[in-house]
Amino acid sequence: MKYIVFIICFLLSGCYLANGSPGEMNFWVKDGKKISFEEYNVCAKKVFPSLGDRYIYLYKKRTIRLD
Repeated sequence: MKYIVFIICFLLSGCYLANGSPGEMNFWVKDGKKISFEEYNVCAKKVFPSLGDRYIYLYKKRTIRLD
């Protein structure tokens, strides 16, 4: 039984790695509707001031800019 669970875990993680993780905009789905880019920017402007300096530093360091 341990071996079956072990194999299933590696199979699922292998499928995830092979397909790649979804884009950051694909996580925001409600009732089958994805969040628009404008809605994302509005939420980001409200949330980022409350985050710590380290998170904001890492966000600005990203290679892909959304604004």
